[in-house]
Amino acid sequence: MVSIQKIYDDAENLYEQGNYEEALKLFASIMDDYETYSAACYYGCCLTRLGEYDKSIALFKKLLDLCPDWESLWYNLGDAYLKNGDKEQALSCLLKAEEIAPEHPCALFYLGLYYEKEEDYNKAISYYERSLTLNNCFETNASLAVCYYAVDKFSKALLYAKT
Repeated sequence: MVSIQKIYDDAENLYEQGNYEEALKLFASIMDDYETYSAACYYGCCLTRLGEYDKSIALFKKLLDLCPDWESLWYNLGDAYLKNGDKEQALSCLLKAEEIAPEHPCALFYLGLYYEKEEDYNKAISYYERSLTLNNCFETNASLAVCYYAVDKFSKALLYAKT
């Protein structure tokens, strides 16, 4: 018999590979049995990546009733709202995530993404740079390149595009 931890690990790997439909199925199979709410959080992230925003928003809100100080739920809810076009709710959730965990790279990244979409590139750059100091990843470097290009700082844009 396959352990719940093995299913969780397999689902997490599928998620990281971008195979959200298969990850969704595996997370769904263990959501009630896994000892934390992380499988349910991943399930909500899969829903967001698959464009099921109303479902992911409802799930994240339900989870926040149980875990109101979990920053991951707040920034993932903010991401779902942002992708669903509700900018006001998105910003509120993202700022709450930052309030709870001011040095969490994902909370900072999603705030950068919010401000980039608002074309407030200088604010986006500030959040992306803070995120990057905590977690050097491709997405943040690429986003910084785009923002620096948007504010005509081409040498900086090129620097981050190469990273």
